[in-house]
Formats: sequence, C-alpha cells, structure tokens
Amino acid sequence: MNERPWIRVDQGKYDEPREIGMSASADVELDVFISPFDIPKAVRGYYERKRERFVIDFKYITDEPRKYENFGPAEVTAVVGKKTGRILGFEIDVKAIGAESVALRVHAANQVHEAIEAARKVASRRPITPNDPWGQVRVNSYVADRILQDFRDEVFAGEVFTGT
Repeated sequence: MNERPWIRVDQGKYDEPREIGMSASADVELDVFISPFDIPKAVRGYYERKRERFVIDFKYITDEPRKYENFGPAEVTAVVGKKTGRILGFEIDVKAIGAESVALRVHAANQVHEAIEAARKVASRRPITPNDPWGQVRVNSYVADRILQDFRDEVFAGEVFTGT
C-alpha cells in the first residue's frame, strides 16, 4: 500500500447552507446547515498497487464503521458510513478503467463525480426522516464533490500505476 499524507481541508469554506428537496416529487425545499461532523477535515488519494485500486479517503472529526455501495458507474465503489451515510471515500478499479497515468486522473475524477451524482439521485428519491442517513448523503455529497473539485490535482497527484 502506498498511502499518501492527508491534505488538510478548511472546513469553514464548506459550511454554507445547502438547499435540498424533501423527495423527488416534493414541492418543498429546505435550507440545511451542514454539521462540522459532516464536513471532512482532510482528504487524500493514493494508488493501492496490490488491489489495483485508486483510493480516495475523507477524514472526519469522528470515525465509524464502513460499508461499500455501488451507486454507479460500476468501476467506482463508494465507501460510506454505516450509521451516518457520510461519504468516507471511493475505490476506483484502475484495471476496469483501462487508462494510464494522466488519462486515469481525468477519467477517475469524472467517474467519482458521476458516482456522487448517482448517490445524490438515490438519496433524493427517499423521504427525509429523523436520523435518516440518506439525508446525510444529500448534504454530505455536495461537500465531498466540492472538496474533490477544489483538491483535484493534489488528490490525483503522483504515481498512479505503471500500466495494465
């Protein structure tokens, strides 16, 4: 494993209110304030050579057990919190993507963005209920997406892999 150092995130930059729909058919929109527990304090990306996976990790104030979800595309697995539904990271199947180095960086970043959008769509079809992790996915996915856009070069930097 070739883990890279964490890249610090200024949480204050991502704590503005976010407007979300109650469900796909709702006429009501809510402004939701993001808890500091739902904003990553650090991010990193690295290539795990043994598993041929590019891994993106988000670090939060608290840790929690993980579960793996595939919202789409198939090459990207989302790592989410079992209790909160927070996006804890992504695993990208490098071999399935079939791209090398710089091309992988661009393609992988786009695939992760698509996975975040797919997770958001799944979450938007569910009603918001108290203690519902899907409500967290709605809010947290916006933050995760923005952080990955802002730190794209740093997260996808360095040696990715040497070929197929």
